[in-house]
Amino acid sequence: MLTWVDPEPKRRERFLRELHFVDTPEPDRWPDPPQPDRGRVFRELKTLWVHPPPFCRPGASPVTDLLHWEVVIDGPDGTPYAGGTFPVDIEIFGDYPMKQPPKITFKTKIYHPNINSEGYVFLDILQRKDWSPAQTIQKLLTSIVSVLYDPLLDYPINEEAAYLYKNDIKRYEEVATSWTWKYSSTPIVSYCPSEEDKPWLDYCKAVAAMVSADQEEERLRRRKANAERQRRRKAEEERRLIAAAEEGKGQTQIKGRPSSGHGVRPLWKRVLEWSDATFGCLIEINAAFAWRNMAGFLNTATDDTPAMEGRAMALELDIGRIRREVRNLWVDPPAFCRPGPSPVTDLSHWEFVIDGPDDSPYAGGTFPVDIDFNGTCYPLMPPKITFKTKVYHPNIDSEGDMTLGMFVRKNWSPAMTIHSILLTIVSVLYEPMIDGYTNNGEVDDMYESDLELYEQTAREWTSEYSSTPIVSHYPDDEDERRLDRYEAEDRRRRRRAASSPGIAWKQVVVAFLLGLAVALLFATGISSTVLPALFNYTGRTWF
Repeated sequence: MLTWVDPEPKRRERFLRELHFVDTPEPDRWPDPPQPDRGRVFRELKTLWVHPPPFCRPGASPVTDLLHWEVVIDGPDGTPYAGGTFPVDIEIFGDYPMKQPPKITFKTKIYHPNINSEGYVFLDILQRKDWSPAQTIQKLLTSIVSVLYDPLLDYPINEEAAYLYKNDIKRYEEVATSWTWKYSSTPIVSYCPSEEDKPWLDYCKAVAAMVSADQEEERLRRRKANAERQRRRKAEEERRLIAAAEEGKGQTQIKGRPSSGHGVRPLWKRVLEWSDATFGCLIEINAAFAWRNMAGFLNTATDDTPAMEGRAMALELDIGRIRREVRNLWVDPPAFCRPGPSPVTDLSHWEFVIDGPDDSPYAGGTFPVDIDFNGTCYPLMPPKITFKTKVYHPNIDSEGDMTLGMFVRKNWSPAMTIHSILLTIVSVLYEPMIDGYTNNGEVDDMYESDLELYEQTAREWTSEYSSTPIVSHYPDDEDERRLDRYEAEDRRRRRRAASSPGIAWKQVVVAFLLGLAVALLFATGISSTVLPALFNYTGRTWF
């Protein structure tokens, strides 16, 4: 069979690249697969040895792989599994703990609605979509023990066991007990680390530090490479636009090309600088044109312009979302988070309380957190998060301001919610982010050089500044009515502000520019014939 072969693939690829259909190949474009945080894994392993959860203990063999453990769960008293010893395999991989939960498998057969025939444990917290970085191996083991007491029947993986549990619990207990004595009655002696394991533990700690340093170096290298590529791309784009403008002098033309996704320029600047050279430039139409430029336009209000009206226009987009989010947080708050002590009287300014997470230096503390939306176009821009008490943490400065990558405007996404922000803050209390986003250099240095002293100081600060209990104020009907009145009054104020002449003029300009962008997108086919004649028309007849 004959196969057609392109005689000049490089020339064809270069031609498509010039038309911006193919991106320029760049070295090291694809990142390496994510790796687990070995430092946190090492600390969790030590915690498991020193303070194991109830009915849990180390496995029979020494841990020789930091990412692969074995833990023994003794059957809880008062359950069909009492008297059994269940070896559990824990495998850590992927981007643990940020996005990837560990894989937990029973190595012996067990009759349970949430455990299948291969020993796989099916829990909602072990699913990637429901996983939270605040979870730890200790909490997962505690959840498994609690499920042995009371199975979760919402999503059973062993339907036969679930059906028997619902309809004939005595028969279910008989079968589970017989399986326990048949498959899991062999005693297992735990191997607890001794002095002989100290060199291996030191080696694991050194490897974790080395991997963390290598990852940090790789991130810095890629950040520099991306900055250099963006600089070259921007310079090339400017040279191309200048050349196109010079070429377009003295003639009227409109050139269109597919969007490249880079270097989107404000279209209204070209409209205001109306000239033949303007139309000689390549007009870029990007899918994110309307959203980005409207956000930037609404964010440019100054004291010389109707600033309050501009802010009112911006906040009009998010007031409904803020109301929905505060209700969702009242009903289903994130882990270790709860409402503040005072009722919410202003939707643009809240207070929430974060209880110090367990197994962290902040355990036992209560941290009031201030969430301020004033001066921001949320969700187009991140809110301002401030701790109201002193916290000894690399990402929190002396004023209580928290610095994270997600709070940088270029990294912010409107898909983020206050719920996800609070979850991220709790996870950062567990594991600080030291990859370029620290704003407390002294604490950062201590965290990297002497972890024990860092944890001791953090506990002292927690006991001194954040040990006062805080009682949350949960909303009632009066709070709901107050927020309804606030929302209605705010809506009327924005409507009055939007009807002012300055804002009306801006709305007309934005609508005109958006309409022009859409028209140019669909009128490219006739632009080269009809538009030049219209722009060259001087008022005289053409015939």
